[in-house]
Order: sequence, then structure tokens, then C-alpha cells
Amino acid sequence: MERAFSQVLLRWKKDPLRTPLIVRGARQVGKTYIIQAFGEGEFSHLVTINFEASPLYKACFETMDPVEIIRQLELLSKQPIRPEETLLFLDEIQQCPQALQALRYFKEKLPQLHVIAAGSLLEFSLKMENFSFPVGRVQFARLYPMSFEEFLLAKGEQTLVKTLPSFSWKTPPPAPIHLKLLELVKEYFQCGGMPAAVQTYIQTTSTLETLYVQRSLWESFAADFGKYASQAQHRHLRKIFEEVPRLVGDIVKYNRIDPELSNPAREIKHALESLKLAGLVHPIIATSGGSLPLQMGAKDHLFKLLFLDIGLVHQTMETVSSTPHLLNGPLAEQFVGQEIMAYTDPRLEEKLYFWMREKGDAEVDYLISHQNRVIPIEVKSGKTGKLKSLHVFLEEKKTPFGLKISQENLARHQRILSVPFYLIGHLHRLLDEAIELKSREIVNDYSSL
Repeated sequence: MERAFSQVLLRWKKDPLRTPLIVRGARQVGKTYIIQAFGEGEFSHLVTINFEASPLYKACFETMDPVEIIRQLELLSKQPIRPEETLLFLDEIQQCPQALQALRYFKEKLPQLHVIAAGSLLEFSLKMENFSFPVGRVQFARLYPMSFEEFLLAKGEQTLVKTLPSFSWKTPPPAPIHLKLLELVKEYFQCGGMPAAVQTYIQTTSTLETLYVQRSLWESFAADFGKYASQAQHRHLRKIFEEVPRLVGDIVKYNRIDPELSNPAREIKHALESLKLAGLVHPIIATSGGSLPLQMGAKDHLFKLLFLDIGLVHQTMETVSSTPHLLNGPLAEQFVGQEIMAYTDPRLEEKLYFWMREKGDAEVDYLISHQNRVIPIEVKSGKTGKLKSLHVFLEEKKTPFGLKISQENLARHQRILSVPFYLIGHLHRLLDEAIELKSREIVNDYSSL
């Protein structure tokens, strides 16, 4: 299946200043698959060292000398490892902390060799071992579940994907195309972007078979709890999982997750931190600020949760039907946040924010930055809905535009830009066009005086 992350890997390969690359991301998002496919397609040789499947390779990293490490790996694997010709892929590297440490020396002593590392639950190793890689010695990139556009490509909708960049404020999608894309969005709401679920859905077209895969993935994540949590913490982690449908879109209140805990703030907070490190949740932080950086005015104790994948959230609702699920409110917010993350630069550590007025009487779902401006985003599951908070933000922060993401087609209503769900990957392009159109309108108005 085609992934945009392949272009990130290709740019890394061609970069003369490249360093060893560490690919981060939750389990089952496709890290191993995409790296191996990249290695097979772009290099003469791909050498994969899996420390979990073959722990014998750990002994090769008792030295920090890359030349000696490569010599030993060649002897054990019986494969040549040649600079500029070979991709050395260190998979499940969290099983060998010494290999993580050794990565910094490849840049210094063997910079011509292409090295990529990845692993499940890698964040825990980086934290527990207290690794601090000097600047310029390694690079990081994060892989997320498949985006909506990648889902379309997997379904064979290449023509539709190629058409999306042609839609603009002057030429919105024709009604039949708009309706077709909304139906595909509804399919994505159920299927989600986990590669195993997408592949099953495409091969079987069965929502029930896809649900089985999603539940299997869900349980495999739960089975991992023992790898990074004490027995006492299992309950909290499981409880949060069970509360997924109710948590999406709401400000997290610890005592609502498990009111029986004596100290819910401390215990749930620790569990949430573990889920964040595992890549299963991503906090959306409240901020009262309306200027950059968005961290200004942030209130870390007030947050919502974005989960790894909308399909996994959907399966907890235990809805199995022959028709796609409605675009309900919580799932719509999950979808928009997930899409924003999917289209950000994988090499940057993206944080999500929502706006909450100091008085608490107004709230906007997401904030993004564009051309040194803060752009508010309001998510509406239906075609209509009040936008009181969005207008409050625009007036208070003197922001030129606000975005409404919904089922409505592309449309400009003074300062409100309506964008359909399926064009989230084109938000920045559409904002550029809106700013340019606004500038022309101002010039024309001035000229007519």
C-alpha cells in the first residue's frame, strides 16, 4: 500500500548531510513494512537485523565502533553491508539499548552507510535509558496510521486523489463528486487507517471482518500493558480503553474515568503518560492564547484526548452494519485531529491545541498555525451548526479567517471558510488561496473608490 512516508525516506536517502534515522510510531502502523519496501526498492542490498527475533545480534554492539559492528554483522548475517549500496535496518531496536547508543557513532565514523532503526514501544527505551543524542548525530521521523488520502489510494481511487488539488474556492467539487467523497469518508470512519484493517476491508469489503481485525489490534495493544506498566496500573490502562467513546471530544476529568480511585489525578495521569509513550493517545492541550507560539497560554492540566486511530475508536462502539456509520460529533473530532497529524511534517514533534476562553464560556476544537497566524478550526458533524465560539475567537484575536470542517462543500462566508472533511490534507493550500483572494478583493474595492 502506498504511503506518503516513502517520500520522507527518499529525501533522507538523498540528503548528503543525513544521519541515522529513527522511525517512531505506535505498533502496527506499518513501520517495518514501509522501511523494508523502501530498502528493497532503493538499494542494492537490504540487511534487516531484528533484535527480537534474533537476539544473538545484540553481542555485536558490545563495541561502539561502527566498523567493527559492521564486520561482525556481516559474519553473522552472511550478507554484505556496503556504504551507499546497503540499507541497514535495525528493527525492534528497543531490545538492544547498546545499538541505540551506537547510532551516534555511525554519523561520526561511517557516515556513508544508510542506517534506519525502528521498534515497537521504542519511546519507553528512549526514556528509561535516558538517551540524549547530540544534535546532528541522529534524526527522528514519526509514522502515523494511514491518512484518508492513503486510504483512497489503497481502494484504487487514484483519480480522485489526483483531482483533490484542483478543487479551490472558485472551482469547488461538483455535487456528485462531493457526495461520493463524503461516502468514502464515512467508510474511513469505520475502517480507520491501521494498515491491517485497511487491507482486510479492501480484500473482503466486509465491515464484520474488519471489525475482527480491529478488535485483535485493540487486544494486542492491551496485551502490551505488561511490558511497560505494573500490575496495579493495568486496571487504569484498561479502564481508559473502555472509556474511549465517552472521552473523545471531551475535556478529560480524572474522576470521571474511574471515580473509585483514592487519588485519580495521580494514578490516571501516570497511566495516560504510558499510553502517550506507546503512541496510543495524543493530548490536545487547552490554551487561552491566540498568538504564536501556541504554547503561550497553554493549560497542561486541561486537555482532550486524540486516540491513535478512528477505526479502533469506532470498534469500541460495537456497531456493525452494512452501511457506513454516520459522521457523529466525537468521531468527527477524532477524524479531523487524526488527519491534521497525518499531514504534518513527520520530522517535527507536532502538538495539538484547542482554544478555551478564560471564562470557560467559549471553546474552539483545534488551532493550527499558518503564515505566522493562528487559524481556529471548528468541527461540525452535520451540514449546519452554530459557530458562536468561532466568531468569538475571530473577534477577540483579530484573526482574518476561521475554518469550519463539515459535510458542507467548499464555500466562503465572509470570514468563515467551509472545508469538507475530505480536504483536510489541503488546508494550507486553501488558506493561501483565501488570503490571496481577500487581498485582491481589498485592492479591487480600493480601486473602485
